[in-house]
Amino acid sequence: MQNIHLNRIAFFAFVFLFSCLVFSPLITYGIGQMSQPIVFENALKGEEYTQLLILLNTETVPVKFGLSADGDIAGWTTFYKPDNLNTPITEISMEPKANMQVMAKFSVPGNAENRTYKGNVNIFSKPDAANPESSASINVSLSVPRPVTISVTGIEQKTVSCQIIPKNLTINQGDPLTVTLWCKNTGNVSVKPLTRIIVTKDGAPVDEKAFVFPEDKKRIIPNAMVNWDVSWPTIGQQSGQYSFKAQIMVDDGVVVENEFGLTINNKINALFPASLASFMKGRIAIGSLIVVLLLLAGAFAIYFMKKRAKKSSQTTL
Repeated sequence: MQNIHLNRIAFFAFVFLFSCLVFSPLITYGIGQMSQPIVFENALKGEEYTQLLILLNTETVPVKFGLSADGDIAGWTTFYKPDNLNTPITEISMEPKANMQVMAKFSVPGNAENRTYKGNVNIFSKPDAANPESSASINVSLSVPRPVTISVTGIEQKTVSCQIIPKNLTINQGDPLTVTLWCKNTGNVSVKPLTRIIVTKDGAPVDEKAFVFPEDKKRIIPNAMVNWDVSWPTIGQQSGQYSFKAQIMVDDGVVVENEFGLTINNKINALFPASLASFMKGRIAIGSLIVVLLLLAGAFAIYFMKKRAKKSSQTTL
């Protein structure tokens, strides 16, 4: 019985240590990155796949990192700042005791064979001429790899995970109904979802509009998340209670559908409280001004009355 207990302890200790090695950052003399392997299964030729990298600087001085890839994926890999996915970078600077995110993009060639490709994304320290203290602290040859595996197949999967979030469910006549859409591409091929808004009132159809994916977004590549807005105009619609369905579609199939209640207020009634408040503020301001003027007039009257009384007393004497 005691041996079984000891074996269990040894087993759990092994699992714990293995998890620490796999999921904890790999740090070498002050520089590091998350060490969990990057794996893309069922990748398609001609597609792009992204992975966010977390880089670490445990040094007490700024460090300049170089970015590279090796192995089968060396020519497929480019790096970007997360807020600018149009301009590739090959190096990045980091403040002391800080971490930073970098986006790695893997572009699978259109002529790639159906097989598994392996390599690494690497960060390595670079000498910084503007900061010799940093260069002295970090050895230029240090490099920290993170393994990458991309399995290319010919099986296409179009799947997305989406959320539909109306900005306001009570609006005034003439104001647009705006809906924010969030979609993450969980498949292996780029998609351009179509959005449809279907509006009804008392069960009767009112309007239906389809919205193409925004041109400035281009497409949603695999493993990426994108948000955008669509707006339904209420010009010409009567005030009252409405319902609307918001649908997100991929290849004519509905992947997400939500229904909401909508209230459209009469524009005149909606403006009346604001106009009344503005009017009352004006009345209060005018009333306050009148009170001040009356007080000033009273003060001047008292002053002149005292002055006249004093003059009269001096004349009598």
